[in-house]
Amino acid sequence: MGDRQQLIYAPQLLSVADLDGNIELTIAHESQQADLTIASVWATDLGDCYVEVMYPGDGPEGGELVVVVPQENAIIVGDLASEGEASNAWASALDLVLGLTNTKTTVYTTQGQVPRDDLDRAHQAMLAKLLG
Repeated sequence: MGDRQQLIYAPQLLSVADLDGNIELTIAHESQQADLTIASVWATDLGDCYVEVMYPGDGPEGGELVVVVPQENAIIVGDLASEGEASNAWASALDLVLGLTNTKTTVYTTQGQVPRDDLDRAHQAMLAKLLG
């Protein structure tokens, strides 16, 4: 791979591309198809930014990936913050993701940036549905 790359994110598939957008590698959870499949965590230096990619557990679709950008105190959670049928696996995945954040973490979803408190509220609402 080159000195600088960019990460192209979709909730179940990430691509590492050069700065012209040429895909060099695709990454997904082992339940999905990709050049590189992961069971838990993968990390890389994109040249100007270190990122960690993790699979915290299934969410609404299964195989959701989360991207942590430590130097920016940011996290990309994709569809894990969306509406859907609550499940224990999804609630556990949200719990793990919340553990990767703090009150100042910038949270990005497939719908855009949301306050971290919204992620916490979604988790609490899901637990309330599951536990009654």
